[in-house]
Amino acid sequence: MNTTARQPGRQSTLRLVAVVTTLCGGVASGGELPVRLTLQQPGDLPFSSEQLVTAVEARLPVVRAADAVAAPVRVQPAGTLGAVVVETAAGRLEVAVGGRQPTEAARLVALAIVDVTRPPPSAAVVTKAKAALAAPGAGSAALFGVALVPGLSVGLNGRAASLEPTADLVLGLRHRGDTTAPATTWGLGLSLGFARATAPWRDHELALSTFPARLGPRVRWHQLELGAGAAARMYGTTGLDGGWGTLLGGFATVGISGALAGGVRWTALAACDVYREKVVFRAAGDPVMTAGPFIFWLGVGARWQGGAS
Repeated sequence: MNTTARQPGRQSTLRLVAVVTTLCGGVASGGELPVRLTLQQPGDLPFSSEQLVTAVEARLPVVRAADAVAAPVRVQPAGTLGAVVVETAAGRLEVAVGGRQPTEAARLVALAIVDVTRPPPSAAVVTKAKAALAAPGAGSAALFGVALVPGLSVGLNGRAASLEPTADLVLGLRHRGDTTAPATTWGLGLSLGFARATAPWRDHELALSTFPARLGPRVRWHQLELGAGAAARMYGTTGLDGGWGTLLGGFATVGISGALAGGVRWTALAACDVYREKVVFRAAGDPVMTAGPFIFWLGVGARWQGGAS
C-alpha cells in the first residue's frame, strides 16, 4: 500500500490508496461498490491511515485507480472533540470515538463508512417488505372466541343420553409465520355447561343436575382443535340421598370448525371427562343413578371470534 500526503497551507490532505487484488477496478464479486478514501487533517484523527484502511478492507473493497468505479469517502475530524466525520455523496455521519483505542476507533469509523455507502433498498424490496408487514398472515395477533354448543352427554345415568348445552370461551394468541404456512392458534379454554338426568323410582321421578367445568390449554391448526386439562362437575340431586358434591378429574377434547360469515364459525366438539371416582346415587337405600368415572360429550354449535380470523 502506498500513501502520499499534501499540505496546502495549514490543511493537510492524505489520499489513501489500496487495491484489492480480486477487484480489478470494478465492483466486487459480492456486489459491493468499492470506496475511495480521502483523509483530511490526518494528524488530528485518532487512528493512522493504515489502521483505517485495514478496518475498511475487512468490510468493503478499497481502490486507488482514478478511473475505477468507486464511491468517494472523506474522513476528517469533527468540530466536536473526540468525533470523526464521514462524508459521501449520499450523506454525512458523525462518529463519536473519544477515549477509544486507535484500532477500535478505526473499526467504528469503518462501520460508519459501510452505513453511509450502502445503497438504498430497491423499490421491489421496499414493496415486498411493506406487503409482508401488512399481510394478515404475518406476526402474531391476540384473539378471543365464544361458542354456544348444544350437546349430549352419556355417563350420568348409565347409557342414557342427557342434554348438555355448553358455553365455551377461548383466549389465545395466533402465531402467523410464513404466509404459505397455516396459522396456529394457542390459547386457554374454559367451558361451562349444564346437564340434567332423570330416572324413575317407584312412583316418582328423581333428578340429577350437574354443572361441568373444563379448563385447559387449546391449540388449533387448520380446522382441527385439540385441548386437555382439568375437569370438575358439581352435582345436586332432587329426591335422592346424594345431596350436593363435586366430581374432580381431567378431560380431553377434539373438534373441527369452519368459517361462516362475519367472524362466525361453525364448530363440532367432542370431549371425554375422566373422574377420580364413580358415584352411585340412592333413594331409600336403592341405587337409582350413577355418574362417572367416564362421561362423554358431543356438541355442534357456533363460535363468534374476534381479534383474528
